[in-house]
Amino acid sequence: MDYLELKINCLEDFREILIAELAEIGFDSFLETEEGVDAYAPEQEFDREAF
Repeated sequence: MDYLELKINCLEDFREILIAELAEIGFDSFLETEEGVDAYAPEQEFDREAF
């Protein structure tokens, strides 16, 4: 299965909210980094309109 990777720069204060919002539209794996969040979604299930 192929995954899409999205790298988002954001402040630490907003990471939990961002992860929750992305999880609602199909992202299922997250990695918090020094810059923000890397989010992953199965390519076949990714809904561009919801994004």
